[in-house]
Amino acid sequence: MNREIKFRGIREKYNSAWHRSIFRFGNLLNNNSIGEVGYDLTHYEYAKVKPETIGQFTGLLDKNGNEIYEGDLVKHDAWDYPFEVIFNDEKASFVCKLKTGLTQYIDFERLVVVGNIHESVVS
Repeated sequence: MNREIKFRGIREKYNSAWHRSIFRFGNLLNNNSIGEVGYDLTHYEYAKVKPETIGQFTGLLDKNGNEIYEGDLVKHDAWDYPFEVIFNDEKASFVCKLKTGLTQYIDFERLVVVGNIHESVVS
């Protein structure tokens, strides 16, 4: 299975009249912009994003079919507290981390995305 390599980041400047989301999804052009090829493949659109908000797509979907990115807050259907999705260099894989710093290797198909570390506070 090939994983689509894409990123997400929060736009530096956001105008709700022009943009559908504060997030920009697509290819990482450099440390502060994310771009996406237009539908007609003749131009490249990009947006400056806050570098600290950039997260990579894990290649995984939650149980509702939503894409899971680094920095997402997820809940497991067996527990009532959120985990943060991070990349673990030692295991070379995406894992879930508790606020206490403990890392969990859990079944991503049993997760639901409930927010992200940049926008929401989940109890």
